[in-house]
Amino acid sequence: MKKDSLFINGDHLPAKVIDPYIYQFTEDEQNFFELFDVAEWRRNFYRYGIKSKAVIADLNRPFLDMKKSNYKGIALEFSRLNSMKKINDFAEKYGLLGITENDDIIVPNNVRFYENESIKWGECWYEPLSIWKIHISRVQQLIHVYNKLRKGTEIKLEYSNLGDNLLVTLPGVISLFTPISTEEEPQAAALLIHGITQSLEAGIDISFSSIMPVKNSAIGYRAIERKQTKYLLAAIYYDLWQMVSDEEPVYYCQNPDCGLPINKSGRNKYCNDACKTAAYEKRRETCHRLWGEGKSIDEIVCILKDSKESTIRNWITEWKH
Repeated sequence: MKKDSLFINGDHLPAKVIDPYIYQFTEDEQNFFELFDVAEWRRNFYRYGIKSKAVIADLNRPFLDMKKSNYKGIALEFSRLNSMKKINDFAEKYGLLGITENDDIIVPNNVRFYENESIKWGECWYEPLSIWKIHISRVQQLIHVYNKLRKGTEIKLEYSNLGDNLLVTLPGVISLFTPISTEEEPQAAALLIHGITQSLEAGIDISFSSIMPVKNSAIGYRAIERKQTKYLLAAIYYDLWQMVSDEEPVYYCQNPDCGLPINKSGRNKYCNDACKTAAYEKRRETCHRLWGEGKSIDEIVCILKDSKESTIRNWITEWKH
């Protein structure tokens, strides 16, 4: 059976980050969202005492074209959302994640998902920003654990007894109950796989895009598999699953003040031009400092391995003047 890439179905609006307490909903928004009492919605939104912003559908922009079948790299892109602007840009580009409010996951910093917990998929016009931050952190941690496993780096697990079960925790990422009688304790790789597949539970449907008559099939036909979802977050976790399944390497931005995962393309080593410039300036400042401390050019070249000797000499000339 030939496999197709993942498709995102349905109509999806771009989204934007707002402050629910001060945002003024337009009449069109209130009608479209069936928001008949804004004050009550605000009270509901803050019922946990969380002063979180919200991500809401943006009616001022046209519907997104989500029909492309290749969302490769979207998990890495999602993991880099470390500022409000980046989250807003991502929401504008892809829309809402596809999660309904969940008492278990609305609390900020609650990034541990247990075996009996799963994502509550659904279509809603708003999502607490706290939920976005939870999943951004979760994807970051899963990528980090996967990269450490690829490199053979030891990962410490935490174990604790709860009745007849053993609670095994990969700190900050996933916790899993297993019977104490189990002969082998779950390893980090098992928890990594569990953490991703659990996040995909009920989020993706498998169907077919076509059925073709073929001679070399026992039944005379071959189905072309089609994976589809209505939820952006499912596409993100599926992309992460593909990365792990295909054992793809993870590359990180070489800007020491960033270090986020990047979509590697050619010789690119940075998230963007801003990170590239920042890394250059960092090496330049380091060169000036080392020269001022009395280091020789050869010593500086050994320390700043990513910089050419000619560049280092130019920096030293700048420092002298």
